[in-house]
Amino acid sequence: MGKKAKTLAWLSSDVVRSLVALVVVFLTLKFWEKLNNKPAANVLEQAHFDWLLSHGGVANVEIGKACASCPRGLIAKRDLQPASLILRIPEPALIKFPYIEDAVCAAEYARDLVHRMYTDPSFNATYAPYLAVLPTASELFTPEMWQQDHSTMLQTPALEALAEYTRRSTEEIYYGNFSENHYKSVSELLGGGNDVDLNTFKWASAVIASRYVAASLEEDSEIQTRMLAPLNDFANHADEGHNSDDENAYQTVFNGAVQLRAKRPIVKGEEIKFNYHPGVVHRPDMSLLAFGFFQKTKKVPAAPLLCSVDLPTFSLERPYEPTPDTDDTFYGPNGSYNTLEEYQRLKKLLEEAPTTLKEDELARQVTTLEATPEELKLIQYVKEKGGVVKYEVGRECPTCLRGAIAVEDISKEQLIISVPLSLGILLPRIQRRAFASEYAHGLILKFKTDPAFNKTHSLFWSTQPKPEEILSADVFPDHLIEKLQTPELERLITSQRQVAINVYYGKTRWAEYTPIPELLTDENAISLPEFLYLSSIVGTRDFALTDESVDDDVDSTPFWLLPVADMVNHADTANARRSDNGTHVLMHASRNIRKGEAVTNDYQTNVLDRNDMSLHIYGFIQEVNSERLLAVDLPNYDPDSPFNETKDDKWFHGPRGKYNTRAEVARLKALLEEAEEHTTLEEDEKLVRVGAAERVFEDWKEEMVVKFRLGRKRALKKAIATVEVELKRQKEKRAKQSAARDEL
Repeated sequence: MGKKAKTLAWLSSDVVRSLVALVVVFLTLKFWEKLNNKPAANVLEQAHFDWLLSHGGVANVEIGKACASCPRGLIAKRDLQPASLILRIPEPALIKFPYIEDAVCAAEYARDLVHRMYTDPSFNATYAPYLAVLPTASELFTPEMWQQDHSTMLQTPALEALAEYTRRSTEEIYYGNFSENHYKSVSELLGGGNDVDLNTFKWASAVIASRYVAASLEEDSEIQTRMLAPLNDFANHADEGHNSDDENAYQTVFNGAVQLRAKRPIVKGEEIKFNYHPGVVHRPDMSLLAFGFFQKTKKVPAAPLLCSVDLPTFSLERPYEPTPDTDDTFYGPNGSYNTLEEYQRLKKLLEEAPTTLKEDELARQVTTLEATPEELKLIQYVKEKGGVVKYEVGRECPTCLRGAIAVEDISKEQLIISVPLSLGILLPRIQRRAFASEYAHGLILKFKTDPAFNKTHSLFWSTQPKPEEILSADVFPDHLIEKLQTPELERLITSQRQVAINVYYGKTRWAEYTPIPELLTDENAISLPEFLYLSSIVGTRDFALTDESVDDDVDSTPFWLLPVADMVNHADTANARRSDNGTHVLMHASRNIRKGEAVTNDYQTNVLDRNDMSLHIYGFIQEVNSERLLAVDLPNYDPDSPFNETKDDKWFHGPRGKYNTRAEVARLKALLEEAEEHTTLEEDEKLVRVGAAERVFEDWKEEMVVKFRLGRKRALKKAIATVEVELKRQKEKRAKQSAARDEL
């Protein structure tokens, strides 16, 4: 867990408690058809979406992702022309705050928000769908939420002063001793029996600070009303700056309604982005201060911008003044500050920073957002040995999966990587389909007894995940198997893990293996957990390649462990495809890939789009598949061939489904009832919602398991509803046909 998460995670608990009553109301809402085939809205988000439409809102968008690893946001549902309406939030849906003359921070408005939340039942009843989807305290990072050490880590005195002013003012307003405006303390404001602690008040302040809209709701009025606009705050930020085409929308107010309109032509499926604070938040200090984020520039040239507080024109009295979108105005051929005095000022700012540029670059490399030194060395090593690698290890965004990020624009069919097989590890050849643990048996002997082999591949091995970072059938803990609440998957996982244990002890019936404890002794001894870990690495990272020298009738596909190639994540809708030519493993772009986009590959087509299969084989689940039935829950599931490719859910249920029968409804209901004997869907929703904040999960693995079983229950409930609707439709159709015959 990062420093910010460690410091702030505890803040969210009281906030979540205050909203649990609101959340539970919407956990029982009917389930809906997914918005699209991308990671879609969850039940609370969809309830919020539907609530807005019921209040007269207009939305030519849906909640989702533009790509598998993109941040969640608003996605265009159709092509839109410039000035077209994207989103309309009517006045009744807005949370408007009273006008405060000369207000200086969001906490002044937060007083009104917590007052209504804690004393006005009608307010909660009206806005519950919106309040339920607001971020928790651990998901916010504006200065209201910071601690003292966050400010000092900035190493930027002027920015520290601004952040500390906001943080201190928030606390003073809470306690009723704010020097710039006289306010009752929050305790006095709410009266007895409605205590709101400081952390909850900071949360409310941060929500307003990072999400408010300020606009005049009346024609010719200069009074700016601050308000929260439901759904509008799902749209992500984009700079309008130099050579940037990210910004495709703009915000406006018309007839009391907040609107988003198209700034340029927008194609269906494109993410909607607008500039939160034009002319200000393109500077990293301002976006961090105002919204709790900063983004890598995509501008051309890609030189980093100075912070606003470091500009020669900066004034603490007017910190949020707009600034140019490049630094050319200040320095260079057309600059106005090319002076010795300015040079000395900038140099002093740099010298005063407690850590050096080199130290910060090193620190950044070893965070989970960037490549480790070993990964950097491995990529360089592959290139030196004749390989091609057009990606680096990183993330598209702070919340995206860590994976392979394109370092340049890559055209469709263009080569992305080429890794010589001579750099890989060929696993033992077995004349049949074998378990990963069988390959691991031969591999561990090389690692433990062949110094040359170990030395050759030590760099590759140093880039592999640690035991606590991996989860697949071979290393699935007993206590988590029980929490899956899916008997057939539990059987599959337990069976495969037992195979690995039998291989370790030499107790397999179909092949003879020397027991590892006999094969490796003394200083080379390896424990069962160590062997299971190696087996898991093999099973989650091996590549099956072609071998034209082998007879097609002989199942002896060569399996390899390959450096760098295993850095690419899986996606059902991948942008790259893998092949090999006998000497190299290759990856080509299956569509155009932009610089900074994650490179993805479909590991097993029509298999891993079911979360039980991806969890069993690779130890991950995908949000995009959270409402697809599990493979083990399909009506044609074959326990003797569990890893077969599967068809889409629509092939089984719905208007074109093959299994729209009462017997199928009964089967699905029995599966759901059996799962809910342990925890209900609503209970799992609550666990996922408050789990991280309340620290109810022991680690990321348990959280994934709970999300898995929640997705299963959602999928079963959705399938039941789909079949019942189709049965009703068929019944009505038969009744109409019968009536028509009677008339004849």
